[in-house]
Amino acid sequence: MFKKLTIILVLALLCNTALAQNSYHEVQIVDETGRKVTSITSVYIYVPGTTTDAVIYSDRGRQNTITIPMTTTSDNTTLVDGLISWYGPDGYNFRIRDGTNIATNAGHRLRTSSEGRLYFPSYLTNISSADYEDGESVSYGSDDDFIVNAGATANRLTFTPIANNSAIWIGTTGVVSDMLWWGDTPGYDLMWDASDNRLEFNDNAVLSIGNGNDWVIVHSGGTTTATGALTHASAQIFSTDVTLTGNAYNVEWDNSSDTLHFLDNAELGIGGATTADGDVVFKHDGTDFTLTTIRASEPWDIGGTTNGFDITYFYETAGTIFTDYTGDFRSYSDDMELRFGTGAGTLDGDLKISSNVSNVLQFEQVILDTGTITYGEDGRDIPIIWYAETSGAEITTTGDTRVYDGVDVTFNDDDFLNFGDSAEISMSYDEDGDNNLQIKGPVDFETTYCQFEDEPFFGKWGANGTPVWGGACTGTTGDENVMVFPSASFIYHILGTQTELGPQMRAGGFDISMDNTSDDGIEITPNILGKAATGGSRQAFTANTDAFYLKVKIYVSTVAGTDDLCVGFRKVEAFNAAVNSYTDYAMLQLNVGNIFIESGINSGGAASDDTNDDWADTTAVTFGIFVTSGGVVTYTINGSPPSSTQTYTFDPGDVVVPFLFFLQSGTPAELVYLQSWECGLQ
Repeated sequence: MFKKLTIILVLALLCNTALAQNSYHEVQIVDETGRKVTSITSVYIYVPGTTTDAVIYSDRGRQNTITIPMTTTSDNTTLVDGLISWYGPDGYNFRIRDGTNIATNAGHRLRTSSEGRLYFPSYLTNISSADYEDGESVSYGSDDDFIVNAGATANRLTFTPIANNSAIWIGTTGVVSDMLWWGDTPGYDLMWDASDNRLEFNDNAVLSIGNGNDWVIVHSGGTTTATGALTHASAQIFSTDVTLTGNAYNVEWDNSSDTLHFLDNAELGIGGATTADGDVVFKHDGTDFTLTTIRASEPWDIGGTTNGFDITYFYETAGTIFTDYTGDFRSYSDDMELRFGTGAGTLDGDLKISSNVSNVLQFEQVILDTGTITYGEDGRDIPIIWYAETSGAEITTTGDTRVYDGVDVTFNDDDFLNFGDSAEISMSYDEDGDNNLQIKGPVDFETTYCQFEDEPFFGKWGANGTPVWGGACTGTTGDENVMVFPSASFIYHILGTQTELGPQMRAGGFDISMDNTSDDGIEITPNILGKAATGGSRQAFTANTDAFYLKVKIYVSTVAGTDDLCVGFRKVEAFNAAVNSYTDYAMLQLNVGNIFIESGINSGGAASDDTNDDWADTTAVTFGIFVTSGGVVTYTINGSPPSSTQTYTFDPGDVVVPFLFFLQSGTPAELVYLQSWECGLQ
């Protein structure tokens, strides 16, 4: 039984019965001998039947509340040496605290984790009860060999042995009992089954190993999983041989040799379902090692862009094939061969490529005088470059174009360079002993290329559309003059009234500034005058039939001096004094430092868009205009697409020609040099 703590309640008589619900209360706390308890630190007054703090008052008129809890340091307190008083209704419950110890009336006893052993009064040193309260303990053995303590730490029952290596036994041999730990979720239980001599984890009960759940093992239905919760968590399974017995073939860990053996015909399967073959299968059948995929075109990546590795293939002799990851190359050692086809035998190959010890790369056909070596295919040409010993000297072959740079390509006398299936065009040197290059067959130059390095031959063209020329050039508005270079000929149409009758060759290029007068200028086109709309020169093209292009490089000293500097394609028609008067055109245009795209179709007016690209003074810029076989026009500025572009398509059947249109502004452009002109089929 608890030692009793007596609470004396003195009710003061009230003068007015109407205030029966506003009674005066006085309580003194004493021990069982009647002595006042002076160690009380706080008193709680509860609303009747609850553990909710009540509102109580220090005066009869209930104007001044008393702080809950009431302590010796509270405002408005009446707690003095265990004596308390207040005004308020009847029927209160109490909780009285002495440090961490608590007593209540009316059966209310609240417990917190801070409670220790309960002493009332403080000089009592032991509590005896049939029910052990928080902090109480039970000792076993003459020397307190084992102490059971409940509540010293919240929600914990502790068994404390007085000596090291003490043991707790549950049952004995022949007299046993099961032990069951219930899980918070029904069915997730752990049980020691004494009759089966085993510890049983029911489905979904978890075995957690390590401070941070480093390893978790759980069985659910038909599946057992073991999970490493930490990065680099690892499991060690025995220090001995381990055999995984398959339906027909086994896998064995050989502890003595530190080797995992897939015995003959046992497969390493990667991917796929657990009950089916892997997507990729490695297997050795006792003779051959095979890598098999169950799907066609299954890719196999070895390494990656940031974590690759070198690979060396060793062969029966000294030969090797080496793949260098960092150098991005594959090396075949001397006398190793790369073979293609089945050849004379199943392994000979139709074509062999090898390098011998004499530093010679050899292409060898097994059957002589048969077959060909083809680079690329129709419509998919492969550039081929032959490098010469001199740095930078090379031959580049791309499709039908071959560029020779500093390299001598030598054909012996009477050797032929033939073009076409039946040598429709044939080139040879000194075939008849005359030390001349001879070309046999029709030659049609589809591309005009002029670098403007030589002075042209000038002359007067006839009236517009008249195919007659001769005499001195003129500078009257609307006149056409001709200029003939070694590689191309052009017509230039006079805009305004010129005092300079023709462009001039200068150190920086072909100067087309003429007389540098505002609103004077020229338009330059290929030699097309007098040709029918469907004819024209080799630089007249038909939209939706031909795919063609124009690239013109121009130097301008003062960009503010241009009213119009336009390069593009226009429909074949008579010259116009204003560029936007042509019916159909697509062009790039310089206007006071800004580069625009302008176009017109079927006399519908000009559509102009700023490319958001600029042209600086004293620089050369290359304009490129490209037209597909469908008539779609695209543009480049110094080889790159403009920052902003415009969509345009020529009408099917329109015959168009390249042109350059230049008109001075009030501020002369000073120097405008043509440096190159290239036009032809794509």
